Amino acid sequence: MKNPDILEAIIPVANAFEKLGIAYYIGGSVASSAYGFPRSTMDEDQINIEFYLVSPEDIILNKLMWFRLGGGVSDRQWKDVLGVLKVQKNLLDKEYLQHWASELKVKDLLDKEYLQHWASELKVKDLLDKAFSQAGINN
Repeated sequence: MKNPDILEAIIPVANAFEKLGIAYYIGGSVASSAYGFPRSTMDEDQINIEFYLVSPEDIILNKLMWFRLGGGVSDRQWKDVLGVLKVQKNLLDKEYLQHWASELKVKDLLDKEYLQHWASELKVKDLLDKAFSQAGINN
């Protein structure tokens, strides 16, 4: 089985960093795909290299900041956050998320993410969407 393209690109870079003693971690869409839903098909594979990924909590916070900086219109950032929330739901450090969301001025987005995530889980997302719409909040 062939490694997914993203792994084929990451392996030589990670190996070079390791050989040079450079500290690194992988964030962004690569990490959100690892913790949440992949953006493209990724086959399961055994690979003999260790990657350092940013924490799922930090991925959520980073994606929320990018969502805000992008004018609040990026479906990709929003879906990445929802994917990480869904997959990591019981493993997340909620106190850490709340603290840093407040510090980074994205607590309102985090609260909205949680609402949407759990509304979807409870099959009442259409009611939440209607409430957001009536309140003039883009979702």
